[in-house]
Amino acid sequence: MLLSAFLLVSALAGQVLPAQALESLQLTRQPTRRTDPDENVRLAWARDQVINTRLKYRSLLDEPGRERLARDVRRHTDEIERLQRRAKRDGANADIVNWGRDTQFTAPVTFGNQEFELVVDTGSGSLWVFVECTNQTECGGVPLYDPSKSATYTALNSAGDFSIQYGVGTADGIWGQDAVSMGGESHPNTTFGEVNHSTEWEGQGTNISGLIGFSWPGAGSLIQDKEFVMPLWYELAKKWDNKAFSMYLQRETVTMNSTQEMVSMATPGGVITLGGWDPTYFSGDINFVDFTAAAKQNLAYWQIPVEGASIKGKALSIGGGGKDMPSQAAAEVMFDSGTTLILGPASQVGQFYDAIEGSFEYPQPGSGNYMFPCDTIPHFDLKFTFGGVDYPIYDNDMVAASYSREYLQSFGGTGDKFRGAEHWCMGAIAATEDSSPPWIFGDAFLKNVYTVYRADPPSIGLARVNEQVNNTFQGDHPTFEKPSSSVSQPQPDKTGTAASGASGSGSGSDKPSASKTGADAGKTSSASGGGSGNDGEKKDSSAARVTVGAAVAFAAGVALLF
Repeated sequence: MLLSAFLLVSALAGQVLPAQALESLQLTRQPTRRTDPDENVRLAWARDQVINTRLKYRSLLDEPGRERLARDVRRHTDEIERLQRRAKRDGANADIVNWGRDTQFTAPVTFGNQEFELVVDTGSGSLWVFVECTNQTECGGVPLYDPSKSATYTALNSAGDFSIQYGVGTADGIWGQDAVSMGGESHPNTTFGEVNHSTEWEGQGTNISGLIGFSWPGAGSLIQDKEFVMPLWYELAKKWDNKAFSMYLQRETVTMNSTQEMVSMATPGGVITLGGWDPTYFSGDINFVDFTAAAKQNLAYWQIPVEGASIKGKALSIGGGGKDMPSQAAAEVMFDSGTTLILGPASQVGQFYDAIEGSFEYPQPGSGNYMFPCDTIPHFDLKFTFGGVDYPIYDNDMVAASYSREYLQSFGGTGDKFRGAEHWCMGAIAATEDSSPPWIFGDAFLKNVYTVYRADPPSIGLARVNEQVNNTFQGDHPTFEKPSSSVSQPQPDKTGTAASGASGSGSGSDKPSASKTGADAGKTSSASGGGSGNDGEKKDSSAARVTVGAAVAFAAGVALLF
C-alpha cells in the first residue's frame, strides 16, 4: 500500500494541474474592539486577549497555573455578567439642562411636534406646560405650547380646570391631551395641564416652559377630584422590560460666584434614562433600597429609609421624629429632583451645624436657614447611609448661597453675628416644620449619586457617580465678587421649536421660585381647586399628608396597571 501511494504521488508530481482546480479564500478583517472609540470597550478587548491566549495554551500549564487560570476565568466571566446585568436598559437618554447654578434641572419633552424644556421633578406627578403668559415677570419670553399647531391635540372641555396651589404661588389653566414623548419614548393621548396663569413662578429670563412629574400617580393630579392622571413615565413603563428610570445630575462648575444673578444661566446638567440605567454615568454596583411596607401601601413619593448620617466623623441622629412618627422609627427620605436643598425637621437639622465651627441659625424667625464661615467648607466630611453604604457629599454642595460680611451687617440687629469671618455661607441643609416624610433630599444630595427609580419592586437604587463624568469645582472655595449690573450670561434660545429642529431649553419648576432658598425653597405644594387634585409636593406638610391619604385607593390597584 505504501508503494502504491508513492507511485501515485510521483506520477502526479510530473503533471501540471489545471488552474481551475485551485480555490482561493478571501480573508477579511472584522471590525475590532481594539480601535473602538470607547475606552471601556478597548479595555475589555485587552482583557479578553490575555484570557483567550492563556486558555489556548492551558495544556502547557502546570497544576498551579491551571488553578490560577480557572480562578481568573471565573472572575472574568462574573465581571462580564455583572456588566451585562448593569447595562440592561430598553429606553433612551434625554439630556438634562442645569439652570441657575444647580437651581433647576430640565429635560426636553415633545408635545405633538413642539418641544420644550420642562423641570424634571421626582417629587410631584403633574405634567403641565405654558400656553399663555399673562405676567412677564412670571414667564416672559418662555416658549409657549400652541395646541392649534398640533394635529394630535385633543381639548378636554369637560374635565374642569387645571389648578395647582403651592405653599407660595399657583399654576392655573385647563386640561388637554396630546401625543407626548421624551427620550425617544412616546405615549399618545397624554393628559396634561395647559397653564395660562401663574404666580410666584419667576421664570422670566429662562427658557423653562413647565414641569414634568416623575412621582407615583398618588402624588399627581386628579381630574374632577376623582380620577388620577397617570404620569408620563408610568404610562411608558407598561411596555418597558426594565421598569425603571434613572438620573445623573451634573453640577455647574463654570463659576462659583454665587452672589451674581445666575437664574438664566444654562449649562449641561446630566442625563435621564427611561427604561433602565446607563453604566456610562456610574461605577460599581447599584445598591437598591426597598420601600418600607408603609410606603408600598401608600405609593405617592419616591421615599426610602435612611440608616444614618455623620459629619466630621461624628454620628448624627436622624431617626424618626417627623409628624406622627415615633422618634425610634427609621427616618423616611423623599428623593426630590425638583427641590434644590436638603430639608429636615428643625429638631434634627441643628446638629449638622453644631459640628461646624462658627455656625449659627440665621436670625430671622422661621427662615430655617443656618450660616457658617465659608472658610470651613473643605472640612465637612458629610455622609448619609442607605442600604449599608455611606454616600459622601461634596463639600461645596453644602453651600446654598454666599454673602459678604458687609452685606449681612447692613441688616439691622444682625451685625454682631457676622464679625468672625469676611464671607459667610448659607447651608444647603435647611430646617422645616416636621412633616411626613421628615426628610426631603433635593439636588444638593442627588448631585452626589447616580439614582435609579425602580417601580417593580418599588425601590431606589444608588450608585457612585463615575469619576470620568463627575465634575467638581477647580477651586476650593466660592468667590465673592459683588453683583454687577452688566453681567452677561449665556442665554438660551427663547423661540419655540418643532421637534425635528433644535430642542428648547428652559427652566422652571413646580417649586414657586428658582431664586428662593431655605425653607421657602423646599416647601411642598399640593394641587387643588375644581378639576385638579393633589399634586403632592413639598410646600407644606398638611398638603403632603392629604396627598398620601388620597394615594391609598391608587395603591390597591397598582399591580394591575403593570
